[in-house]
Amino acid sequence: MPASLLDPLMIVLQTGGVSSVAEFVVHLLAIPFIAAGWFIRFGVVIFWLGGLWKLFEKAGQAGLLCVIPIFNVITLARIAGWEGLKIVTLFIPGINVFFLVLLHFDLARVFGRESGFMLGVIALPWLFLPIMGWDDCRYRGVGALV
Repeated sequence: MPASLLDPLMIVLQTGGVSSVAEFVVHLLAIPFIAAGWFIRFGVVIFWLGGLWKLFEKAGQAGLLCVIPIFNVITLARIAGWEGLKIVTLFIPGINVFFLVLLHFDLARVFGRESGFMLGVIALPWLFLPIMGWDDCRYRGVGALV
């Protein structure tokens, strides 16, 4: 008996992998969309990490520090001019939300951003912090906060 091209499909259907040919076709058609979603996610992560990496380097820190959990928040606080107990408040549940808003506000100021961009950094830090890394803003230092 000659083997046909549909034999693998018939094996899948007989073993209960999918319940019908239509379902099998739908699964095949979904593969490009799933792959496209993963490429988009990968692009967003590259944009985000690359922007934060450049932001850290603009402030004179090693770019690799943006990848290390918890230490990246501490480094961002130091870039903004925070020290000691003010950094500890970022890790206390409840009040950390208020202090994260202050941190994002101070980060926008040390990079010379005005009030409109500050609101963006406070509302959408995952978008505006990498934008600060990719654009031409300069780190003005902690003296800019006074």
